Amino acid sequence: SNVQNLTTFSFVSNLEIAIGNFIRTFGFGIGLGGHEEMYYRYMTKDIFLSYYYGINAASAHSLTIRIISELGIMGIFIYIILFYKVFKIKSLEYSAIAWASLSHFIVKSFKLGGYFDYGSLFFLLLIITAIRLDFNENGEKLSKY
Repeated sequence: SNVQNLTTFSFVSNLEIAIGNFIRTFGFGIGLGGHEEMYYRYMTKDIFLSYYYGINAASAHSLTIRIISELGIMGIFIYIILFYKVFKIKSLEYSAIAWASLSHFIVKSFKLGGYFDYGSLFFLLLIITAIRLDFNENGEKLSKY
């Protein structure tokens, strides 16, 4: 169907641009908001692709592709650390909140690459708060001396 073709083209074309950005910047990424500009700069427009051209260029199809494209190695590292920190939460309550919030980003890793849409900032703040509260309650306490 046409929707599947659009999704596939969106994924492949945005991934191609992201990999190119990653390589061109030696792994540093193109910078916040730069994926769309690079899409239109490097994706060739021909008659066959004219209907599909630019599909999901602003969001890079998925958050993972956008992070690779715009933030490079540092963005990937931060993304992995976030997952690791959630995995290490000891409190059942904080863990449930963090995993439920992290599910938002897991879904966006496959589709939807906006940084601030659909409550992403709210869910990120919930995750960070759960990690900090868990550390304050269960982390190693520093002595005064």
